[in-house]
Amino acid sequence: MVSATDVRAVVLGRERPDTIRAGLIAVGLFVVALVSSSATYLLSVSVGGPFQYLLVVVGIGFAVVYGYRNGGLLVCWTLVSAPTAGTLAFYTWLTAREETAPVALPLSFHGHGAVAFWVPAVLTFGTLAFALGVITRRMASTV
Repeated sequence: MVSATDVRAVVLGRERPDTIRAGLIAVGLFVVALVSSSATYLLSVSVGGPFQYLLVVVGIGFAVVYGYRNGGLLVCWTLVSAPTAGTLAFYTWLTAREETAPVALPLSFHGHGAVAFWVPAVLTFGTLAFALGVITRRMASTV
């Protein structure tokens, strides 16, 4: 029988300090993504695009680590979604200010439909990162 403690551990993680630390990392990733996307747009720097995707990959990496450390599924979703949400927050604001905004291409942060693409992608990446962390932990404990 599954207890409420087991469900809480799967969703939020076993260690409260680790959950808080992961939340702080997620806030940091959100702020870096928001500031860097606005700075690269305002300065017209072309390296901003790859940097935004690098932040998403870093978030996925943190999610795998916290999945390995019993971080919880919600923690992994938060770590993956934070850099994406920061970038989307800026570009959604920018799109709302434009008279005619483009339709977003797949893997694009700018344009109508970008949020509709990234929400299921983030949930999928977060779930896969959590599963990869858990599988790695299980394999390491059996060796």
